[in-house]
Amino acid sequence: MPAAANFPLANFAGTGEMHSAPARAKITLRAKADDEVFLSRCESELGFALPSVVGQSAEGGKPPATAMRLGPDEWMLWSEDGAREEWLRRLEKAAAESEFAAVVDVSDYYAVICLRGARARGILSAGCPLDFSAMRPGKCAQSHYAQAAVLILQCGEDAFDVQTRISFAPYLWRYFQTAAAPLL
Repeated sequence: MPAAANFPLANFAGTGEMHSAPARAKITLRAKADDEVFLSRCESELGFALPSVVGQSAEGGKPPATAMRLGPDEWMLWSEDGAREEWLRRLEKAAAESEFAAVVDVSDYYAVICLRGARARGILSAGCPLDFSAMRPGKCAQSHYAQAAVLILQCGEDAFDVQTRISFAPYLWRYFQTAAAPLL
């Protein structure tokens, strides 16, 4: 059964919506931030440079992908699920001669819930300590929402994609619904 079947579209009284993202490739990259050869090879394989600042994202490539800088030596790449094998092959090629580099497919480990609309920031603020008034499109952050570890990407003015472990997705979905109720 597709993951989306577990999470029917939720509409917040015309002020936004929540839905499960279609399956997407999720690949972690680990490498030394000063490994210029690795970074150059990644840029060549991706068709765009990995973000150099923690908390930033970059987009591009064919098929399209989003790369997020999660830490000093860690990135997360999201793309359409059908491109998973291609991106793995390209990134493994980029990492092949690096002393410290890893490419790991974590696609089946995480789910992504999409929050859209004017109430999205309020819903996220109800359970997460981040300051969402300071976030802008293209920014990402790792934190927690209630008891779930999350990676949040602001992908538009009132649009957020929230990644969590797949086992926490139903919990997070219900928490988002509960947080949305007083905002309506």
